[in-house]
Amino acid sequence: MTDKINKALDQLNCILPLVKNQDDLSPEDARVHITILNSYAMQGRAPSLSELAVFSKNVSATLANLKKLDLVVLNDNGQVRGAYPFTSEDRIHQVTIGKHTVHCMCALDSLAVSPMFQIPTHIRSRCIVSGVDIDIQQNVDRVLNADDNREVYFVIDWGAANGNVSCADSLCGYMDFIKGDALAKDWQSKSKDYEAFNLAEAIEFATRFFSPLTQSRRAA
Repeated sequence: MTDKINKALDQLNCILPLVKNQDDLSPEDARVHITILNSYAMQGRAPSLSELAVFSKNVSATLANLKKLDLVVLNDNGQVRGAYPFTSEDRIHQVTIGKHTVHCMCALDSLAVSPMFQIPTHIRSRCIVSGVDIDIQQNVDRVLNADDNREVYFVIDWGAANGNVSCADSLCGYMDFIKGDALAKDWQSKSKDYEAFNLAEAIEFATRFFSPLTQSRRAA
């Protein structure tokens, strides 16, 4: 646990307090939230409203509450289109879990899936500077193809946070990968709001931020 990661966790939790907000849910609403996360991980998609009705007496009200707490993102029809770390939108961060491929809202989110569910994942993304492909095979806290990813960094523009809109539609769009030591150093030098993490740091960051969502007493 480094001071750098502790500081980043505190900063991100101030912007997007997922664990605190989940802890504040009723048991019924928490069960719906966990069901949504599990559906993305195990089925590669968001659950339908009818599937969620098994766990909630008023699905619309439950989803409205989850949206209010920024635990999920809904489409215009009130259906789930995202639940951190997952999204139903096409984004550059794709994660293969078994036979399913899902999209994640940002690079940090993609690194969180394996530790959240204790399963191997295959991440495909790209460097936001050069456009070169990023290919990460992950098993919880280990990068299985580490030699190919020694110069891969997770980068974040903290200045992109906007309290007036969902984090999915603001900061998440500025949390990416860069491949290349020189490229990452040059990118980070351009703004005091820019911060870079090597893969080991990023996986620890992602694990500590996201894993409590699926390890809580309500996840059983």
